[in-house]
Amino acid sequence: MCQTEFSKVRFEGDTENANQVYTGMQPLSAEDVAEIIYWTTALAPHINVNQLEVTPVAQVWSPFAVHRSDG
Repeated sequence: MCQTEFSKVRFEGDTENANQVYTGMQPLSAEDVAEIIYWTTALAPHINVNQLEVTPVAQVWSPFAVHRSDG
């Protein structure tokens, strides 16, 4: 999960419903993704990253499973 404006589009501009998608968990941010991209480009030239899977801690391997905290 990465918090973007997609949820707002999905819920046809309903900001409250869009924000509920992320309630109880910390999704990735655009800044998180940018940092990952920077990291991969800053590696030594002899290192090749063939595959990289990134999820927030609260998201398990399935795209439909998210651990939400009460607080």
